[in-house]
Amino acid sequence: MNALVPVSEIASSVPASLAGADLDAALSYAEQEKSAATRRAYRSDWRIFTAWCSARAPEALPAARATVAAFPGSPGHRRRDGQHD
Repeated sequence: MNALVPVSEIASSVPASLAGADLDAALSYAEQEKSAATRRAYRSDWRIFTAWCSARAPEALPAARATVAAFPGSPGHRRRDGQHD
């Protein structure tokens, strides 16, 4: 899930009763699951998606099925070379 939500946001939303070494270890594993380049690409994609949502008023999270379905065809989702991701 670290692909969409920064690990720091996950950690800040965990109840204090669950915080501790086990949670720290789990968050560390989540951070290391993807390469740095993959995480940068995910962050970029997330910024594009949230900006697209902001311009159209749907909520980014939780995203409605219709929102997710409409996004790939939008101009904001297309790469500069004209290809789709």
